[in-house]
Amino acid sequence: MQEEFTIIVLGFERLYSIQRLLYSLVQAGKAWNSNKPIPLIISLDFGNIPEVEHFCSNFFSKYFICSVRLHEKKLGVDEHNLWAMAQSENSQAVMVLEDDMMVSPSLFHYTAAALGFFSNDGNIAGISLYNYMRNEACNYPFWKRMDGNDCYFYQKASSRGLVITKQQWIDFKNIEKEGNIPDLPAQVKRWPNEVWEKKFNTYLVLTGKFWAYPQISYTTNFGEIGVHVKNSIFRHAFQSAMQNGVQTQFKFTHSHKSSAVYDAYGEPAYITGYSNQEITSDIFGIRDLNHIKTKYVLTSRYCTNSVEGYALDLIPAELNIEANLRGHDLMVTEVKYIRENFIQKQRRLLKLHYYFYPDKGLLHLLRLKSLEIINRIRI
Repeated sequence: MQEEFTIIVLGFERLYSIQRLLYSLVQAGKAWNSNKPIPLIISLDFGNIPEVEHFCSNFFSKYFICSVRLHEKKLGVDEHNLWAMAQSENSQAVMVLEDDMMVSPSLFHYTAAALGFFSNDGNIAGISLYNYMRNEACNYPFWKRMDGNDCYFYQKASSRGLVITKQQWIDFKNIEKEGNIPDLPAQVKRWPNEVWEKKFNTYLVLTGKFWAYPQISYTTNFGEIGVHVKNSIFRHAFQSAMQNGVQTQFKFTHSHKSSAVYDAYGEPAYITGYSNQEITSDIFGIRDLNHIKTKYVLTSRYCTNSVEGYALDLIPAELNIEANLRGHDLMVTEVKYIRENFIQKQRRLLKLHYYFYPDKGLLHLLRLKSLEIINRIRI
């Protein structure tokens, strides 16, 4: 059975961006080659420029049933995303794409397969079409475990191409918002409360749910200047390696059977040999220790006493524990024994730097930072 969904493209005043996205959607439609066109709503926020409205109103493709929604009041990027997800109440599911994206030719194959597998999984709160290659909580590469499946699970909402079902949206909308402040990365806590991902990430931590993510991306993002991107120097930060061929077969599993499950920090939710009620992962050393409720913590921070010690060699880091590679890079300890002063912290950061960037010494980083400063200078 072919899973049905509606595509909602969010636009405002970037003509070339929306043209690029719609062209890539046509290529995905050609690869999908279905006899039934997909509903496509182009939603333009209030205040859009005439060129964008004119182009979108005249856009046509045999692969889509196209319509344009012109909003009569300004929504802004976050409310626009929430409005789009709410349209799932009028459909089985919606795919939401912002205009600074491009999609893979395999997009619709993956979407239909993922919806067919995850739609009735109560532990899944949304489906991402984008694969995070960078852990934004700590700004290190995000290396996921390759467990033979085309998916992993992450306690983070994806704003760079998503699919959400009617039931998933209703569950999010109706959640009780009062309660204790959840354990979220400092970077997320700094976001304004109106940012929709902050609301959704809070919901994920409070409920213990995850989003299903692809191991390879079916969207990518150009990081063009807008509400959340202020400098074009960061335009490469959101690019993700995308499936450029036509993939038609996928292998999925459920989160409780997966070994590639990550919490809000991008830390492994499960550590081999321990139950998740027994140990918390702090490999990056950025977790708020006050929120740790388990007896043990696996950490790269300096500690005065420990029960186990592991090397930091294999990729991803959690494989070192599974392979029982002994060392002093990752320690199993209790929070009360973590006592890290300034010098010890710098040594830890240096160790992590050479783990994630083994061929980039500190002089290389200083040179890059100098070039960045020069690039910012307006002459």
